[in-house]
Amino acid sequence: MTRKLFAVDVGNLCVLCLQDTSLGSGLYVDRIPGDTPICNKKGEQIGMRSGYYCPKCGGYNCDRCDEPIWVDSEYMADCCYGEDVDKFPDGAVHICEDCLTPKEKQLMEELDE
Repeated sequence: MTRKLFAVDVGNLCVLCLQDTSLGSGLYVDRIPGDTPICNKKGEQIGMRSGYYCPKCGGYNCDRCDEPIWVDSEYMADCCYGEDVDKFPDGAVHICEDCLTPKEKQLMEELDE
């Protein structure tokens, strides 16, 4: 049996947190077009929500503390260790500013000089 999925366009709302991303909301410039599945209580996909991700929901979660990172606000290993490094020594890929170690902050400053 093939089940039809329904689609919901939420307009200017974030497809995850439903926060307003319209012009004047302060989130318009950094919003990202996207969609996300809608699931029933059994975890089965029953539809799709289309609209935009706000900058927080559209970004990554920090690999160290698991907190959301706003779009383009994450730090990656190449910021500290150079272009050829794609992971931090602990295996993290995307981290927030609060999770940078003092050594990583120092290395990042040295690379910027």
